[in-house]
Amino acid sequence: MDNIVGYFPDDNSVFGGCLIKEVGTTQGFLGDAHIKDWPATAEKLKQQYPDAKIVIPGHGKQGGTELFDYTITLF
Repeated sequence: MDNIVGYFPDDNSVFGGCLIKEVGTTQGFLGDAHIKDWPATAEKLKQQYPDAKIVIPGHGKQGGTELFDYTITLF
């Protein structure tokens, strides 16, 4: 409930906040997380922005849509 996702059409970029994880990272703090909903939520972003060129996680390095896939697999 406290994560913010933003889409910036001029840059074709998605800021995923802490919902989206950097490739290679761990799940991180999960004390207030809805873990069972996490992969489906990331999948919704992937479906909504399939052609995103830049995906920015809440922490770590930016990438492309592979960050959506990594997050889905991680959870």
